[in-house]
Amino acid sequence: MARQEQGATPGQAPAGEPRASQQARKPSRAVPARRPGVFAKAADALSDRLGRLRPPPLDWRTFSYGLLALIALILVARNWAPVRIDFFGWHPDVPKAVAFVFFFALGLLAEWLWVFRSQRIARRAAAELAEAVPEPEDEEEPEDTDDEESTL
Repeated sequence: MARQEQGATPGQAPAGEPRASQQARKPSRAVPARRPGVFAKAADALSDRLGRLRPPPLDWRTFSYGLLALIALILVARNWAPVRIDFFGWHPDVPKAVAFVFFFALGLLAEWLWVFRSQRIARRAAAELAEAVPEPEDEEEPEDTDDEESTL
């Protein structure tokens, strides 16, 4: 009733008060009490980058890779006892797991070099074969003429 007495319709503000769009708006800012430090900035940058990452879908392949990684971690943890390696008069004591990984990597390197060598030899043999066998030249066939002289 108070609005009807002031001459305002139900959807409008009372006549004596200005509308919200007519009021002057001042920009408001929220200022933190302290500036962020180095660790806070690094944490914000890290969380921004990691926030965009999405975990892979959980399927059997992902599950089996995770299980394989867990088994490898258990094997490394269980084989941490030191072992002595004789290496050209040098006798280091290293954990079994580290020695296993080192020798595994050494074997992978040897296998890669072996395959690289065989590929290089195969390429060289193919190049020598291509040089030895000349490419066939396109020989032009004589054209047949319908003259009477050629049918003798």
